[in-house]
Order: sequence, then structure tokens, then C-alpha cells
Amino acid sequence: MKNLENALRVLKFKIHKIRTVQELSEEMGYKDAKYFTRLFRRNFGYTCKEAMIKVRVEKFIDCIQKNPNQKNYSCAKDMGLPDEIALNKYLRNHTGKNPTQFKAEIVNGTVTKRTIWKKGIIKKDSNSG
Repeated sequence: MKNLENALRVLKFKIHKIRTVQELSEEMGYKDAKYFTRLFRRNFGYTCKEAMIKVRVEKFIDCIQKNPNQKNYSCAKDMGLPDEIALNKYLRNHTGKNPTQFKAEIVNGTVTKRTIWKKGIIKKDSNSG
């Protein structure tokens, strides 16, 4: 069995390149994405897709914490999204907030990297990733 423990580390490091669960499974050396997904869920307690969403949102938080005045298109690129329009759709879909609202919560400390993994910041009914 390949080292599944590194999957989150690889995802965090390469989130700007990894767009799908298939790409993550291939990056980890698994040819069967369904098998990889089952192992991932068993090991971490959440799906690959949920992890990808949380890691992308975490990247946005990092971007804003480093520079609260950072432009949305720059943060979008760090997250692996093509532009600020995609960022707006992504955050609205997965957090229910637009980038400006989400930035305000990051700056005032309401949302942190820890809270997105522990609390229900990420909407459960998110279908796209």
C-alpha cells in the first residue's frame, strides 16, 4: 500500500495544479480513483473532494492573512482557480459568502484554517469542486 499519509501534504503543496480527485489519485500513484477515494475516506474520515475544497479555502485564508489587501485574482491563482470570477463562484458555492464577506471574517478572526476543518464553514451540500 502506498503512503496515504502524504496525500494531504501533497494536496496542500500542489493544490494549484491538482483539479480533480483523479489527478490527486494519480499523483499519489493510484491508478483507480475510486479505490483511492475509499482508502482516503477510511484513513482521514472525509472524502477527497471535501479535502480539496477545504485545502483551497485554506489557501484563500493564507493569502488574506499574509496580505489583507491582496487582489482576488492573485488569491484565485494560488488556489488553482483561473480568475476572480471563478473565485467568487467557488466561495459562494462552498462557503455561502462572496470573497469580500469571507475576507472580512478572516481579518476579524471569525474564520481561520482551524475553523474550516472543525466547524461547518464548508457547506456539506457542495457538489462541485
